[in-house]
Amino acid sequence: KDESAHDNISGNGTISQSEDTKKVDSQSGNDDDTKIISSDTVSIPLVSVQDQVLKLATTLPTDTIKSEENDDNTKSDNSGSDGTNAMVWPAGLEMVRYLQTSQAKETLQKLLFVGKSNGNGTSSNNGSYKILELGSGLGIVGMTLAIEILGNYIEKEESSTTTDTATTTTVVLTDTDRAIPLLQHNVDQNTHVLPSNVKVTTQPLVWGTNRNSNNNNTSKEEKDNPHPPIQSYDWIIGSDLLYNLQSIPDLVQTIQQNINSNHGRILIAVRWRKPTKERQFFELLSSLSNRGGGDIKIEWTCLSSPKGCCPHALGWQNYGNPNSKDWIQYSNTTMVAVKGGHPKSINHITEQDLNQMTDEESKAWENAQIQIYLGTVLNTKNTIADDEKVEKETKRPRLDR
Repeated sequence: KDESAHDNISGNGTISQSEDTKKVDSQSGNDDDTKIISSDTVSIPLVSVQDQVLKLATTLPTDTIKSEENDDNTKSDNSGSDGTNAMVWPAGLEMVRYLQTSQAKETLQKLLFVGKSNGNGTSSNNGSYKILELGSGLGIVGMTLAIEILGNYIEKEESSTTTDTATTTTVVLTDTDRAIPLLQHNVDQNTHVLPSNVKVTTQPLVWGTNRNSNNNNTSKEEKDNPHPPIQSYDWIIGSDLLYNLQSIPDLVQTIQQNINSNHGRILIAVRWRKPTKERQFFELLSSLSNRGGGDIKIEWTCLSSPKGCCPHALGWQNYGNPNSKDWIQYSNTTMVAVKGGHPKSINHITEQDLNQMTDEESKAWENAQIQIYLGTVLNTKNTIADDEKVEKETKRPRLDR
């Protein structure tokens, strides 16, 4: 990720620079959500699968690399890549933590399945569900969603129905072309914990383009970075996708092209760094042009916020806004210790403080700036009958971490 990956927001809306505070050091072993297997493998304990873990490699095994290098069309190193796909990031871990809560299971399962009816209690697409993850990296979020949210629910639904039609659920994990070998390796290594009733696949994806890489009119750059053809996905998910401000318009275009314009939803974990500029993501997606004609809106709801950060008062419009009383109060009262010393409010944290923080202190600093949002498509020409019910479900008391 570019230099903005190291930018951190202070309470007055300005930016201070730090070293790589976003990465969870795979060798430190201090993060509560991970266990270290080796210096190049991390493990995520699972809730739905007893005594099992999601094992994620951060580097390809040597034999796999040699095999890839024998293929002229594939390179396994990170040349031409920023390398961020091979790291575990706090926003991804926070999304995993949320997906493993009972609140997430209750809310998201209803939204994914019950909330997708066509208004008369029947499925709007014959029980077929498609979910797209953007910027999958190691695959931590997409695979956790498949295991913790999708698998058990689908199994229960299929066992309780009298029809012979099985639910088809596909989760497509995407990233840059050079990130796919490691991503596919992680999927292959976790087939024993992935639910058999959910198909998890990987594909390279170029943000901001709508042409298939096999098209004769495709540029050389796009051919070198292929992507799947545009589809209509019920859900699009991702974590920490806004770090590169220049890529936000392309990200928005990709979501616009692939989201189902009738009942699509977006689940995203945001790690705020430059909120005054990152807000354009929400602004651009708040009103989109429907591919099939008419207008659609995406309405945002904050599902999870840091402790002391009211999701209703500090939504995307006000987070990091120096003119917001709620932001001023939050940034003045949220404290983070520095080098084991007296805690400081996050609006007084300096670059020197960031460089001196322990792993646990850096974790607290990171988590104080991560929120999880749900975007719901509202089609003005084809309103889903369940929208009001779904909205009520998401406006229950939020998770306070």
